[in-house]
Amino acid sequence: MRVECQSGFLLYGNEMLLLEIFIMALFQWAFYTSFFVSFRIDENMDDTLTNVEGAQGALLKYLNSISSNRWLMIKIFFVLIFFLMVFLFFVA
Repeated sequence: MRVECQSGFLLYGNEMLLLEIFIMALFQWAFYTSFFVSFRIDENMDDTLTNVEGAQGALLKYLNSISSNRWLMIKIFFVLIFFLMVFLFFVA
């Protein structure tokens, strides 16, 4: 009877050891996965920051070209006034 109890405890101990190894492997896999996901997010953030800075530069360049062209601003103003008059006189 005593031998059966000890062998039962030994089997139980081996199962617990295998379970502990399995859980440690899962934690290790989760750690590596989170590391690669965070690395990928950091890489995408760098690409996004580069794209935003490039777009901001392009918009500033476009704003400078528009603001330096006074005739274009005057034409746009008159077109807006014309559409406002058409709307007020014919639609409203």
